[in-house]
Amino acid sequence: MKILSAVTASLLLIANTLCHAQANSLSDYPMAAIPGGIVSVPLGITSNERPTVKLGKQPVLTVQERSGEWIAVVGVPLEQNGKLTLTSQQKQWTVGIGTHDYPEQHITVENKRHVNPETNDMTRINKEYALMGPAYKGYNGIVQRVGKK
Repeated sequence: MKILSAVTASLLLIANTLCHAQANSLSDYPMAAIPGGIVSVPLGITSNERPTVKLGKQPVLTVQERSGEWIAVVGVPLEQNGKLTLTSQQKQWTVGIGTHDYPEQHITVENKRHVNPETNDMTRINKEYALMGPAYKGYNGIVQRVGKK
């Protein structure tokens, strides 16, 4: 669940950047096909209608470049190895996934309730999660075009 939240937050950050960008192309943004990264996938589609693309059962953010070509912006799951497969009703795209070693960090938490919450803490945490969950899962696909026409 923590990884899903991190990927969602990353996509929201990228989407916000893309909405306000004035770049000519998504290739102007550093994106890598590595676990835990963000990758842009040219779809080879130039229709006026936004394509519906999925990674498994999850919808993928699509944006249209100035050239008219649609690009999928995908958060690569941290556990993803080998390849990533995107699908639509008409096509399929496969992206090779590299490897990346992330540095480790360790912390010591003095308040053990922050590590092993008590029953009353879990009741509060579950209530808060029920309120926040829809926001993390609420992708509606509405994104402005990259740059100005």
